[in-house]
Amino acid sequence: MLNITVKVEKVLERQSFTSKRDGATVNRYSFVAVTTAEQYPKTICFSCLGDDTWAKLDIVEGGTYDVSFDITSREWNGKYFTDINAFRAQRIDTDAAASVPPSLNHTGGTDFRRNNNTAATKKSATAPPPSVTTDETSNPDSLPF
Repeated sequence: MLNITVKVEKVLERQSFTSKRDGATVNRYSFVAVTTAEQYPKTICFSCLGDDTWAKLDIVEGGTYDVSFDITSREWNGKYFTDINAFRAQRIDTDAAASVPPSLNHTGGTDFRRNNNTAATKKSATAPPPSVTTDETSNPDSLPF
């Protein structure tokens, strides 16, 4: 069992197939999500089998979830295929937004990215970019970029 925090980007169409074991119709549900806790986010396609499992997951596009999953691989005609099967998902963004103080909430309150010193802002906005000079004769190992 593995866990990961992801934001759901897209819920894919349901796929239906007939079970070879008992001839019953089985539905496969899939959703694409992006990791949230990494410097370089990864895109992952999760899937689950059965209507009851999909109903328990309660996945909504745009939601952030803590997903429990397992990874299985199988061989077919000399090739290997890997599935990432989600079996539990807990939505974590609904309660988190309510518990954040207004000063830290991105929907309102104080914007900490803004520089309130307008003189410093004007000075940095009008300052020319630093000049870059290359002198190939003084250092032949230096690159021009």
